[in-house]
Amino acid sequence: MFVFTKKGVLSPLQSISLLAIFFTSMGVATVSPAMAKLAAQFPLYNYALISTLPTLFIVPTTLWAGAVAGKKIRYRTISLVGILLFLIGGIAPFFLTESFTVLLICRAVFGIGVGLRASLGNALVMQYYTGKEQADMLGYGNLISNFGGVLLQMVAGSLAEYGWNYTFLAHLLGLFSLLLLVFQPEPEESCCAPTVTAEVPNGYRHSLLKSAGFDHRGRIATALTAFLLFLQQLVSYPILMNISLLFEHRHAGGATVAATALSLYSASGCLIGFFFGKIFYKLKRLTLVFGYFIAAAGAGILGFAKQTEILMIGSAIMGMTSVLLITSAYAILGMYISPNQSSLAIAIATGVSNLGGFASAYYLNMLGIITGEKLFTPIYVLMGVYTLLATAFMVYDPLLKNS
Repeated sequence: MFVFTKKGVLSPLQSISLLAIFFTSMGVATVSPAMAKLAAQFPLYNYALISTLPTLFIVPTTLWAGAVAGKKIRYRTISLVGILLFLIGGIAPFFLTESFTVLLICRAVFGIGVGLRASLGNALVMQYYTGKEQADMLGYGNLISNFGGVLLQMVAGSLAEYGWNYTFLAHLLGLFSLLLLVFQPEPEESCCAPTVTAEVPNGYRHSLLKSAGFDHRGRIATALTAFLLFLQQLVSYPILMNISLLFEHRHAGGATVAATALSLYSASGCLIGFFFGKIFYKLKRLTLVFGYFIAAAGAGILGFAKQTEILMIGSAIMGMTSVLLITSAYAILGMYISPNQSSLAIAIATGVSNLGGFASAYYLNMLGIITGEKLFTPIYVLMGVYTLLATAFMVYDPLLKNS
């Protein structure tokens, strides 16, 4: 289906195996369609931790994996351990139903598995691809990520109708990534040697690092990417987590309908992922402006609409812009770092991003304390934050050399 081009030798099967790493990257959101049932099952506990606790373990394991991948431990070894922990920690709650504490331990194991693989896909893309091919592959990676999210959430939502613990059987879909792991490419030591200059949009100039360390611009790019991803996770994850509660509040359907909305969220992301390379090289920095403005509009639909179909549209818009913004951030980062530093830079950005996902539970509680309401306030805050960011990027251009 895809034409894979690179600055080396990767077979189509290796490229598919590389993209399969992205398949489980949205695994943390698998339980989102069942949050209403989980809240009813554990009324005396902070049920949000079921969804957010894994991100606390994703952060350190992502940073560790980024520091050692391809240097001390093979990419394939880290990927194997990660997918096994994904399967074990993800499926175990189906059998271990008596204790909320045991459930959280399983979610911690699951989070470690997700964290080990979280940065590997983007890091390998930056190892093997440059310029427009790199942007295309980052887009395809997010396409696969959202496609995996569609399957995981649809299966989880359907299984939740049989019982809250059946939701966790959806993680069995991770077996597809395990089967393809045998073909995953492993960069040779020579990939850490010379740096290759990448193509950038017309009118823009940049320089990739010539040494193993980050220069000032590389550090700034990594910090900016990490900040944007952290903020995006912080303000958007509560909306994703509460989508089933929102549909129940609007009397727009149960867990299955909420799962359909979340699937539309992911499916629209697939569409953007497929065309991301073309969009990014056409709009340049306006990709960020467009993404933040449209995301704010999508949140507005979720906040004010009452009809099921309109709420579905809002969910689709949010998913489309989420992928657009995340992939844009990584594509810009790739212009300022050398391939040999990609695993660490991606790990830092991804780790901080997941820290935002974990902090979102406490952010949500804080909003509840301040306003007395947790369902719609996060939507209104996101609209304000994204509008400010869109305005900022109308003035600031992260692709310009003098920025």
